[in-house]
Amino acid sequence: MALLNYAAKERFCRKDLILALGGGVVGDLAGFVAATFLRGMRFVQVPTTLLAMVDSSVGGKTSINLDMGKNLAGAFFQPDAVICDVDALVTLPKEIFVDGLAEVIKYGAIGDAELLDLLGGKGNMDLEMVIARCIRMKAEIVSQDERDLDVRQLLNFGHTVGHGIEAVSDYTISHGHAVAIGMSIFARAAEKSDLCVSEVCREIVDIIKINGLPVNCAFSADELYSAALSDKKNVGGSIVVVLPEKRGLCGLHKVT
Repeated sequence: MALLNYAAKERFCRKDLILALGGGVVGDLAGFVAATFLRGMRFVQVPTTLLAMVDSSVGGKTSINLDMGKNLAGAFFQPDAVICDVDALVTLPKEIFVDGLAEVIKYGAIGDAELLDLLGGKGNMDLEMVIARCIRMKAEIVSQDERDLDVRQLLNFGHTVGHGIEAVSDYTISHGHAVAIGMSIFARAAEKSDLCVSEVCREIVDIIKINGLPVNCAFSADELYSAALSDKKNVGGSIVVVLPEKRGLCGLHKVT
C-alpha cells in the first residue's frame, strides 16, 4: 500500500514506467504495483540475482505475500522487457548465488537432461548459456499456459512443499533453499511410490547436494501439510504436484 500511495501522491500515469532493479521480491512487488495502479502501467524487469534471472522475472507473475501464505495476492502482468546483465551476478554473496541454482536444477529435472549433466559437473557450465536456456524453456511453457492451469504447473516442482517450508520457518529459510528441499522430498516420494526408477530420483537429490543446497529440513510432515493447505494451487481439496518420471522429465499428478 505504501508504494501504491506513493504512486498516487506523485501522480504516476499509465505512460510512466516502473523499473524493477533487484531480486525476485523486488520484481514481484514492482510488478504488482505496475499491474494494479491505474489498472496497469508499464514496467521493465532488470533482475540482479540468478534466481530472478532464470525464473521470477520471466512469465508475468506478480505478487505479494499475505499472513496466511506466500504470493496469495497478485496478478498475471507481463513486463515490457526483461534485461539480464550476467555481470551483476559477480556482486552476489555465494549463498544468494547458490539459492538461484535451485531453480536451474528445477529446469533440468522437468525438461532438460543436458542441464542435469552440467549441474552434475559433466561439461563446462557457461553461465550465460545456462540462463538463456532456462529463460527459453520458461518462455515456451508460459506461451502455452500463461495462467498456470496446465503445463505451466511443471514449473512448480518443489514449490508446494517449498513454500510451506518458507512459511513454517517464518521465512528464515530462503526460497531457493526451500525449493531444493521440496524437490528432494518429492523425488524421494516418487521413488517410494514406484512412479520413477530410483536412479532418476537419486540423481536429483545428489545434484542438489553437489550444488551446495539442502535436501532435508527439521519440520515435520504434519507442519508442512498444514502450511500447504494455504497454497494458492490448492483447489477444492486437491492439488497438482510435480513428480519425476524419467531423467529430465517430470509429470503432473493430482492428489487429495
